[in-house]
Amino acid sequence: MNADDGRDTVLVVDDDPGSLLAIGAVLEGADFRVVTARCGEAALKAVLRAPPSLIVLDLVMPGMSGLEVAELLKGRERSRRVPIVFLTGASAAGEEEPARRAYSAGAVDYLQKPVEPDVLRAKVASLAALYRRGEEERARAEGERQAREAEVSALRSSSERRYRNLAEAIPAIVWTAEPDGRLSYANRRLRETTGQEPDLAAGWLELLHPDDRDRFARAWEGALVERRPFAAEARLRRAGGGWRWHLWRAVPEATEQAGVVAWLGTAMDIDDQKRTHAELAGARARAEGLYEQARRAVEVREEFVSVAGHELRTPLAALQLQVQVLGRRLEALPAPEGADLVRRAGRLEQLVGRLARLVEQLLDVNRLADQRLRLAPEEVDLAALAREVAARMEEEAARAGARVVVEAPGSLRGRWDPLRLEQVLVNLLSNAVKYGAGRPVTVTVAERGGVATVSVRDEGLGISAEDQRRIFDRFERAVPANQYGGLGLGLWITREIVRAHGGEVRVDSQPGVGATFTVALPLAAEPVAGRRE
Repeated sequence: MNADDGRDTVLVVDDDPGSLLAIGAVLEGADFRVVTARCGEAALKAVLRAPPSLIVLDLVMPGMSGLEVAELLKGRERSRRVPIVFLTGASAAGEEEPARRAYSAGAVDYLQKPVEPDVLRAKVASLAALYRRGEEERARAEGERQAREAEVSALRSSSERRYRNLAEAIPAIVWTAEPDGRLSYANRRLRETTGQEPDLAAGWLELLHPDDRDRFARAWEGALVERRPFAAEARLRRAGGGWRWHLWRAVPEATEQAGVVAWLGTAMDIDDQKRTHAELAGARARAEGLYEQARRAVEVREEFVSVAGHELRTPLAALQLQVQVLGRRLEALPAPEGADLVRRAGRLEQLVGRLARLVEQLLDVNRLADQRLRLAPEEVDLAALAREVAARMEEEAARAGARVVVEAPGSLRGRWDPLRLEQVLVNLLSNAVKYGAGRPVTVTVAERGGVATVSVRDEGLGISAEDQRRIFDRFERAVPANQYGGLGLGLWITREIVRAHGGEVRVDSQPGVGATFTVALPLAAEPVAGRRE
């Protein structure tokens, strides 16, 4: 320690008064402030009052030896860094290996008596200067450390203030907890929700629904033990009575050195979401029940249609045969009565045929719905098939005041199901005649780039763009049912048959200028083969 005048203080401890005077005189002349002590107890008191820059300590003294004094000084925080220089006699009895004992006791050097003045002054000056510089460096480092701590403390305080201000502004409960899980903070939202000042020492449990407390506590304890993020749902008491569901979350705030230092958490009100989910679950269950009822009803309906259709097939076939036989017999009757009866028989045959087609359509609906429609592909001349169907439709077209024109090459062959393609052509031609307003209907067969196309064009009512998007669906119609008959199944069955062949069907139309339905069938692709029902 420096004296008030800036000189280094040296404590000289020796039980010999003469040695004290001699050493003091040498050091005083070297511009040191000298403090003397004649025993170990006096030396300890002097150091306690004011630690010196250096201690010159006699190794052998009565009572407390120099070694004992050194050990006590090195054991105290205030004096443990003060350098000690031991003094030892040149032939002190029982004092073997003085250097080893001095250094083991914490000395930085030792001198033998009688001491050389120049050597004493040089060593004291050097060691005192080192001690002084070390203390100055430690003081500077301590000042910097305190300044850093003050800065960190200020930043921490500022950060905590910003965190608290942000937490108070968030429309949710924000809270913090100590590493052991004890609550340390909760924002005003908790007070507003519960209507009471939270007791941080008591924790959350008293604010939660009794049925949720055990589950919440187990989840929280597990997160604390495993130091993992926490999440749990629990009902929180609300001001004015009642409970509201909240989602509680927390994450540990940790450092590499200290581990978990705090927990940061929130509690979000999810009561409305829970209620909405419950309502949706109920609505979903009801919808599933209604769907199941509808599915069973559809199964019953389809089963009825299938049974009824098959039961109607036999009498219709017999009726159609009888009408044909009757027509041939009526042709033998004389005119004009015979001609009228033949005409009536033809009309009856047409109606029976139409009824038979309706039954087949209903049966096809069931087959397509159950994916039971199978094709029997074989080599087919599409041009010849178009001419054949058009010829059969001539009488029906004539009754509607129309005629059917076929534009087709001599032959266009591919592998398709002939009966199903005939069904497609009949459906398209029947619609064209029905909605063609008595104008010509044109059937065009062509081949373009490995694709066979059949187009059926009429010049009648036409179809709006809105109706074009739905007419290929089941039971959909572009005209009122009370003006035109039919089930609304023909185009849907047509589309499904064409798709089964790997093709597509499309319509091009404008209201008032007619419609063109085009079927495109690949020539190279093999349709799905199988049995025909």
